[in-house]
Amino acid sequence: MHPLARWAYCSLFLTQLIALAIGVSAAAPEGAIVLFDGHDVAQWTRAVDGGAPGWAFTNGVLTIISGTGNIRTFQKFDDLQLHLEFRFLSNTPPGSTEALANSGVFLQEQYEIQIMESWNRTNTGATETGAIYSIHDPSTNASVPGGSWETFDITFRAARWSGGMKTENARVTVYWNGFLVQDDYPIPRQTVLGGPPEVPPPGGIELQDHTKIVQFRNIWVLPLTTPRPPGPVSTTLITPGAAWKYLDDGSNQGTAWRDLSFNDAAWSNGVAQFGYGDGDEATLIRSNRVDRSIIQTTYFRKSLVVSNTWAITNLNLGLVRDDGGVVYLNGAEVYRGNITNFPVYYTNWAPVAVGGADESRFFTTNVNPALLLEGTNILAVEIHQQSATSSDVSFDLWLSALAYNRPTLTVARAGADVELTRPVIPGGFTLESASKLSAAATWSPETNGLIIVTNGFRTTTVGTSNSARFFRLRR
Repeated sequence: MHPLARWAYCSLFLTQLIALAIGVSAAAPEGAIVLFDGHDVAQWTRAVDGGAPGWAFTNGVLTIISGTGNIRTFQKFDDLQLHLEFRFLSNTPPGSTEALANSGVFLQEQYEIQIMESWNRTNTGATETGAIYSIHDPSTNASVPGGSWETFDITFRAARWSGGMKTENARVTVYWNGFLVQDDYPIPRQTVLGGPPEVPPPGGIELQDHTKIVQFRNIWVLPLTTPRPPGPVSTTLITPGAAWKYLDDGSNQGTAWRDLSFNDAAWSNGVAQFGYGDGDEATLIRSNRVDRSIIQTTYFRKSLVVSNTWAITNLNLGLVRDDGGVVYLNGAEVYRGNITNFPVYYTNWAPVAVGGADESRFFTTNVNPALLLEGTNILAVEIHQQSATSSDVSFDLWLSALAYNRPTLTVARAGADVELTRPVIPGGFTLESASKLSAAATWSPETNGLIIVTNGFRTTTVGTSNSARFFRLRR
């Protein structure tokens, strides 16, 4: 019997795992949480402080920016099935003293499955790709040449704890490019030598910023434990390449242009990317005023309509800003990059010239969702040139959110009673009942039932009668 078959709740996934082939890009199955699909990084935070991830996100690929630190999912998990794809951009020759590209995926923030440039290299131990770092070697080197996408398919059983004591070790099965390299192997401790002691689940999934460039795509996780209430889902509010109003005449707009009430009817219309000098612009903007002096600041505005702001838990923003930029949401500053002046004037230069990959990089940040208004909102952006001799300017922006769907009320018989169950989060919903369904029905809060809260669900048990009763959730 395959070891996975001992896990009753994993048996449904065994065929799928064994059938994976080298280089296959597996679609997320039903019930999976998509952690990265190329559209945004809303599921991730900077591991050290919970801030916005510092990694680059371009063309549907997530790229490590050395020195910006590890990134971690904001959600925590117990037992899971994880799929991720990664690639290296180099083929370091065997025997070279050059540092190898190196990353890793941490399960529950404490058990690392190693990711290291491995093509055409001898398996040297528990530090190679597919290893349980510092604990167990991979069974084989299943790597492909640098530049090719590789896959991990990981099934993880969390350690079992009782009364603050660990009673069973965590266990992991790893398929690397379709080859089994860890077979239900026990993990007796956290994998960082000299690190803190193990802690009980749940925990986040963490990707490591270690050495050189490693890229990722198509990351999803399928929880395998007791069902939890649905979490927030990612939704895009503004896509890259969106339409914006803009003003490129070099004038002084003061501060009123940042506000929702500002009249921008006389401004021009265009679609991102805006700029000049790079050849990738969808809308060309002016570089000089009519007197031939260079324009330091170009202004952009975009309205967006948001409903159910109560449901939004996270806002994530990405900005292409060559050279400097400041972003405002409903008049409040939410991002500043390569601009040091306080206050900011239309004649201010960005202090540093942006070059190379940073000219097209989306710099990301988290935004306080409390700044959103129900209905119409305004994003306002000012992009600053670096100097009178600079040859280019670029601007684009995306905005995504994590938002809860309206909770679903489920009904189940419990002997002579009825159980009405809904997620605890999002809050603010009241369980109501009525004796009929009509426009004239009188709905009243349901206050007589027994309420039990467990595993993130609130269950209300009510008695039955010979007359009809209807239930709803209202906010």
